[in-house]
Amino acid sequence: NYSLLHNDSGGLFETLEFRKEKEGVLPDVGVHVELFLGSESHPYSATFSLTDYLTKVDDKIKVPLTSSIIRTVSEPMRTSLYVKVTVGNKVVRQETHRVTLLPADEWKDTDADRIWLPSFVLPRDPIIETIIDRAQRHLATLSDDHKRGFDGYQSIDPDDPESLAEIDLQVQSIWAAVVSDFGIQYINPPPSYTRLGQRLRTPTQIVRGGRGTCIDLALLLCACLEYVEIYPVIFLLEGHAFAGYWRSEDRYYEFKQGRQKGVDSETMRESIGATTEQAPWILPSDNYAEILNEVNSGFLYPLETVGFTTHGSFWEAIEEGVDNLRSRSEFHSLIDIWLARAEFIRPLPIIDGVIATRGANSHV
Repeated sequence: NYSLLHNDSGGLFETLEFRKEKEGVLPDVGVHVELFLGSESHPYSATFSLTDYLTKVDDKIKVPLTSSIIRTVSEPMRTSLYVKVTVGNKVVRQETHRVTLLPADEWKDTDADRIWLPSFVLPRDPIIETIIDRAQRHLATLSDDHKRGFDGYQSIDPDDPESLAEIDLQVQSIWAAVVSDFGIQYINPPPSYTRLGQRLRTPTQIVRGGRGTCIDLALLLCACLEYVEIYPVIFLLEGHAFAGYWRSEDRYYEFKQGRQKGVDSETMRESIGATTEQAPWILPSDNYAEILNEVNSGFLYPLETVGFTTHGSFWEAIEEGVDNLRSRSEFHSLIDIWLARAEFIRPLPIIDGVIATRGANSHV
C-alpha cells in the first residue's frame, strides 16, 4: 500500500528477524531483499553482526517511492519479492514470495491500514486554492466585510464564546462555494478488486468529474479546512463517513492534552502499524462519550458532507451531522487530521491533481 510506504512504515514484512542459536558475535551476516516491478527491480542490502539472540530488521527495509510503476499502477498488480540471507560467502536461505502492489489511490479500511487515511487529505491539491478563492467572495458577503479573509483561529477571543461564530463563517463560506459553484453529485463506489480496498478521489478528480462518494466528500472538506488552518476531523460510522471541525483552538488542545496525559507520543509513534488503537490520532468507539460531549458543548461541529451533493444548507448539514452520532453502536472512530500531521502523517504526493497514478478511477 503506497500510503503505508509513504509514511515510512516499512510495509514489505510483518516480521523479518534473525535468531542466533549460539553465544558470542556472529559477523558478516547479509540480507538482500529485492522487489520486482515489471522491468524494474528495487533492492535493499545490508550486512551486520549479530550480537543478540533475536535481531529484528523488518522496519529497516524500505522501497523507493520514485519507481514509475509504484506511482502509476492503476489496478492491483501481482509481483514477487526475493529474499536472500548469507553468512560470509555462504547462502543460508533464499526464497521468493508473491506480493500484491495496490494502486497509489487505494486505501484499505482495516485496523492496520485505516490509520493512513489522513494521507489522503490533500490541502495542496491545486483545486483547493480555487475553492478557497471562490469561498473568499462568499465570506465577504456572509460577514458583510469585503476585507475579511481566512484567518483560521486568529480572530477568536477565548473569553468570548460568541466569537466562535467567526470560525463557522469561514467554514460556511467554503460550504457555499462547493455547493453553489461546483455542482458535485453523489456516486456509488466503483468496483475494487481487493478485500476491503477503497479507491479515493483527489479534490481535483471530484471537481473535474463532478461526483464523489461520502468519504471523497469528507476528504475534500478536510483538505479545504486544513488549507485555511481550521482543525478538521473525519467521523467514521459503520458504512459511512463525514467531516467535522473544531470551533475552538484552545478547546482542541485541552481535549487533546486530556487524552494524551501520561502517554509517551514517541513510543506510540514507534509502535504504529499493528492496530488502530496504537495511533494517537484515531479515537475509537471507546471515546464516543467524550466526543459526543464536545459536540453537545458546541466546540466540535460535525458536518454531513453528502450535503454537498443535495445542495443542502450549511446549518442543515450540521444538524444531520449531529443526528449521525445518535447511535453509539454505529460509531466507529474519529480521525484527528491535525494531530496526524503533528505525528508526521503526510499527504500523498500529487501530480496534476492525481495521487501519483494515471488512472482516474476511485472508490468511496
